[in-house]
Amino acid sequence: MVPSIQDLSNLAQALGFLVAFAALFVAIRQNATAHAVARGQNFFALIGFLQESSLRAARAHVQESLNTVAFEKWNAQDKSLASTVCSSYDAAIIALKKQFIDHDIFIDNYGPSVRDCYHICQPLILERQHARGPSYWDDFAQLGKQLLDTTPYTPPTAPLTPVGEGIAGSTTSRSTEDASKKTPVKPVDQVTADRA
Repeated sequence: MVPSIQDLSNLAQALGFLVAFAALFVAIRQNATAHAVARGQNFFALIGFLQESSLRAARAHVQESLNTVAFEKWNAQDKSLASTVCSSYDAAIIALKKQFIDHDIFIDNYGPSVRDCYHICQPLILERQHARGPSYWDDFAQLGKQLLDTTPYTPPTAPLTPVGEGIAGSTTSRSTEDASKKTPVKPVDQVTADRA
């Protein structure tokens, strides 16, 4: 039996749909792979930014010196260094909100520092928001508050001095929190949605 033209047309149409579906599947997989690669590249760019020596020095000053000084006694240099910390974390958290970087990796690696710096810099943040508007450093403040609510700030009992060398010259300092006692932190965009 010879297939009719209608049968051949139906077969060609079915094969066309199958090929289109396969092409769509391949495109989706390539897009997912490209997205994962881009997020990895973004994360390494952010790490390079946050590990820049002047930013590390500013964070060290905030965490090691300003943690025991009343805000009223901060001098211009203290405020400048704290401002550097606030603005750098605000920029990083904007990238986090836009999902340019992985939320969990950022929180696991920078969450304690974000929490501590937010706790110490709260008076400066409030001062700047009063002068420049509530959106000033609001991304840093939002995540810092959330982290502070889930894992309270505990001031160090001794200065935060490096105790050893880590990978690629990074130093290891205080981070003795018991991971089993941590409360999960919601992604920043979920917190924003919860408040809407």
